[in-house]
Amino acid sequence: MAGHMGDKIRSIQNLEIIKTDLENELLYLKGSIPGSRNTEVLIKKAVKNINKLTISEKIEIVEKSKKTKDKKK
Repeated sequence: MAGHMGDKIRSIQNLEIIKTDLENELLYLKGSIPGSRNTEVLIKKAVKNINKLTISEKIEIVEKSKKTKDKKK
């Protein structure tokens, strides 16, 4: 029937929080969010314990590897 878009509960894993805006109470997420626009989204910690690196940690690792390559030459 029409008008039931997003009526079912869906779980999406492996979304990454890019940054937060505390003034406007916003979360910037990397990945697709199910449901229609302007609907409520429940965000909670993942059940799986997967150690993923944040973007800032990835950048630090790349910068460290560049420094070590320069020292070897």
